[in-house]
Amino acid sequence: MGGGLSKRKKTDPSVEEGQPASDGPLPGPTPEADADAEETDEEVSDSESGEGAEGTDSKQGGFVQRLQASAMGLMQKAPDPYEGMEEEEVLALEEIKAMEKSKTKLDYTVVEANFSKKNIKTVPAKVAFFPNLEKLDLSWNVVKKVPAAYLSRLPNLAELNLAYNELEVMPEALGNLRKLVYLDLQTNFIYFLPVEFDKLTNLQELYLACNLLEAFPHEITNFEHLHTLDLGRNKIKRLGKTVASLCKLQQFSLSHNEIPELPPAIGHLKHLKMLQLSNNLIKRLPNEIKHCEALEYLDVSNNALEVIPRTMGDLKELRVLRLTNNSIRIFPSELCFCLELRELHLGKNQLVIMKGNMWQWQHLVVVDLSDNDLLFVPNDLGRLALKSINISGNPKIRLPDSVLDGGTTTVMAYLQTLGEQHRLVDAHLEQFTFLDLPIDKLAQAILGEESLSAATSRGAS
Repeated sequence: MGGGLSKRKKTDPSVEEGQPASDGPLPGPTPEADADAEETDEEVSDSESGEGAEGTDSKQGGFVQRLQASAMGLMQKAPDPYEGMEEEEVLALEEIKAMEKSKTKLDYTVVEANFSKKNIKTVPAKVAFFPNLEKLDLSWNVVKKVPAAYLSRLPNLAELNLAYNELEVMPEALGNLRKLVYLDLQTNFIYFLPVEFDKLTNLQELYLACNLLEAFPHEITNFEHLHTLDLGRNKIKRLGKTVASLCKLQQFSLSHNEIPELPPAIGHLKHLKMLQLSNNLIKRLPNEIKHCEALEYLDVSNNALEVIPRTMGDLKELRVLRLTNNSIRIFPSELCFCLELRELHLGKNQLVIMKGNMWQWQHLVVVDLSDNDLLFVPNDLGRLALKSINISGNPKIRLPDSVLDGGTTTVMAYLQTLGEQHRLVDAHLEQFTFLDLPIDKLAQAILGEESLSAATSRGAS
């Protein structure tokens, strides 16, 4: 019947148990025996087939479960190591991996790499294999992104030049360059700095001119070693109190922005030597500027200044003062105490009169008083060794054309002669009192436009 039956041994039912079988031939099976055998075989077959079906079902069930589990595992998304990364960053990582697979080795001998003016669009991947790199110049290219993957492999970088590119943002990894002392990002399209930027506490020079910054970056704070900061030609509208934390700053440029005023905190910059504020909207300077006691160069030209703070007379180290193209009407005599002054630029204002002991400016060599409303030229200027003086564009000053056309030499000679005459007049006038005489009438009298007696009589009346 079945395969299983072929492995079973049949016995004679007529032989009792324990008795030997007959030596004769075995009798053939009876119909009853055949029926019993078939029944037994069917039971065995059914039993075996039942066990086999159950085992098969169990195996099939386990397989199905494993298949389902595998399918579920496939349906679950595997973690993506590049998730959230920008395309440029992924490409950079893949490039590093490819170079590592090609057995590119780290080169510890390279300390300086110059890729300036190569017209490259991306940072060369090989810089990531220069772990001792100290100087990297990528200026004057068309780089739009700096991969963080590269910067994170440059722990010894001290100088980074990315000026004149097309950068809009810098990666947070920039903050990992803890040894960076020089960073040039000028002439790009940067409109904010990464949060980690404030970790660059060893910076000494930072150039961010010609970008799109609209506010003084608050990330630039507590940089105790920073001595040069250039934020010129941005769109900065406000200079906050954080500037006070830049205690070692020596050169500070904010020219060509939209700043209406300086905060009093500017007075905390005790080491400041150069302050460039030209081409802004500044209407006034804070009195606290007097505390910038190391200031040598101050440029506030092309603004909206109407008054010069008298406290600026305390700037004993001031050498160059540029106030061209403002709305200044009065020149405070206290500025005569800036004894180190070399250059004074006051052209294109609304000055009417200048007074003070200007003879004290023994180091003064350049004076520009052009395009004002001066009534006369200060006599004391004739006592100085000026190399250049410009008094043109003052219609109320009546000087011979030959004097004006002759340049500095003839103007100085004229002022020296006129000064001697004025000193003689001054000595004679000491006996008179002009307390009620208007200043313009006094000026006209000195210039000889009308007699002194007539001016005195009208002033007294």
